[in-house]
Amino acid sequence: RGTMQVVVLFLVASLFAGSVEAGTEECDFCKFAVGAVIDTPYLFQSIEVLIDKVCNLLPSKAKATCTKTVSKLDSVWSLLHQGVEKERIYNDFTLCTMIDECTVDCCVSQTQPEQVHLSYIDDPHTSMGVTWVTQNKVPSIVEYVLDSTKISVNGTVSTYTNGGWNGWIHFVKIFGLQPGTRYKYRVGDGQFWSKYFSFATEPLLAPPQRVVKIANIADMGANMSESGANMESLKTLVKNQDVDFILHNGDIGYADGYQGQWDLFFREMEDVTANIPYMVNVGNHEIGVIGALGLPVGYIHRFQLPGAHSITDDLENLYYSWDYANVHFVSIDTESTIDTTSFTNEQTAWLEKDLAAVNRTKTPWVILYGHRPFYCTGPEECVYNRLMLAEAVKIINKYKVDLVFSGHRHNYERMWPIREDGTAVHTYTNPGAPAFILNGAGGNREGVQGFGGHQFPGSVVKISEFGYGILEIFNSTVLQYTYYQAGTTNVLDQIVLTVDH
Repeated sequence: RGTMQVVVLFLVASLFAGSVEAGTEECDFCKFAVGAVIDTPYLFQSIEVLIDKVCNLLPSKAKATCTKTVSKLDSVWSLLHQGVEKERIYNDFTLCTMIDECTVDCCVSQTQPEQVHLSYIDDPHTSMGVTWVTQNKVPSIVEYVLDSTKISVNGTVSTYTNGGWNGWIHFVKIFGLQPGTRYKYRVGDGQFWSKYFSFATEPLLAPPQRVVKIANIADMGANMSESGANMESLKTLVKNQDVDFILHNGDIGYADGYQGQWDLFFREMEDVTANIPYMVNVGNHEIGVIGALGLPVGYIHRFQLPGAHSITDDLENLYYSWDYANVHFVSIDTESTIDTTSFTNEQTAWLEKDLAAVNRTKTPWVILYGHRPFYCTGPEECVYNRLMLAEAVKIINKYKVDLVFSGHRHNYERMWPIREDGTAVHTYTNPGAPAFILNGAGGNREGVQGFGGHQFPGSVVKISEFGYGILEIFNSTVLQYTYYQAGTTNVLDQIVLTVDH
């Protein structure tokens, strides 16, 4: 049986060899080779076997092309033998783009802008960052409307070709805006434009004069049934102007090295992200496995965020902080390029310096968000996290951080406030220690997770159900976090944290 399959594979490979004049032979050979391994993994236990059983049987020119292409599969070989069928975005084409043998176009149209998303880049009262993608290199223009007057702002355009990605990314920074103002805007090149969206700058009034509302998600995929309900909830919140911005703390779209997944995600999310600032940080599906394999990291090309360290080539030091209303937000990087929990010495020094400089009169609340949890109930990784994040725990306790958000575990878990020594404070009223909320239930192909394994004694509530969080800041002493069932307004959990700053 095995011999017969090899013969069949050889015949198919020969057919591919006949298409070399088409100019797509590398992509064709790669897809064929990857497909063969996926379909009959027991025949191809190594790249050498694949070359021997397929490439070496081809005519000389085709043999050389086949050997060169198949040899490049080394960086994704482990993915081919780690349950590819469970990772829905991995197939012969997507894996071949990841090693630059096939190309993937960014966009549906050759001319229309798409994937528009907003972010805070400086003072939220007076500035806004706008990002979008086009198929071709064209000028970057945001046109916004103020008192019936159209104002144009030019920006920059850049690209990256790793992962076979074909497209251009546009960044525009708008300054000199008026606080508390909603602007209608569109993006384009002067000839082809997006539809009109809108954004609002931060009002001068802060709590208690108004309530700040923030949506919180993590671990949310694209083009997946599991994330659809949460996406619809976010769209409704944004349409009704119910929230000020979104915090998405890691695992954004689940690209895992396939650049086309980023495009799918931002097309699906455009009605949300083009109308409200979308503040993110890095998760393991942006860095971990793909960093370990040396595959392309789209995250560092697709966002503009505040601070010199928010977007760099240093994949283990992607962090930043910023102020909104009476809150100082701190975004940390918990990732390594070998898909383990990490908190570098450089980031540790930065975090201490950042928190030491916080003006608690101006921003009495300090909220930190990262991807991997400081505390969780689950596998051995939960214990490992506590070890690797121990230095960060000392600092956030020293400077009295109020609240910490995380994700990574695909469930919802609320902890009591936790002291530096790991003991729980059984109150949310002046606890003297940071409270911890794990919300990694945005919806993704890996599904929800249970709570077997190591039990964390400081855990209060455990929910294995997709959902989203809403944080409300009422004043300088009281905030509320509510966890809602995905696609509904059914309350699954709620806490009130009171701190007399």
